[in-house]
Amino acid sequence: MPFANPHKTKIMITAEIPIEQQVKYIPGILQTLKFAWIQYLSLLIPIMSAFYLAAGFMFRHKLVDSMISSDLMPRKRV
Repeated sequence: MPFANPHKTKIMITAEIPIEQQVKYIPGILQTLKFAWIQYLSLLIPIMSAFYLAAGFMFRHKLVDSMISSDLMPRKRV
């Protein structure tokens, strides 16, 4: 009687494929979504950081007109 787990099988295969032979691989949907998510974040984080730095610089040095308004206080009618 073998002592190995009957539900697990480990197979090691060595395949020699000629260089000129094409090997087609189509990734699954989860792998594609994982790769897309990583690319999305790698673009979003630097762009958002640059936007917030630029916006902060513009408001700090008054290159853009701005005013503070509160929605808590009722507006006065003129």
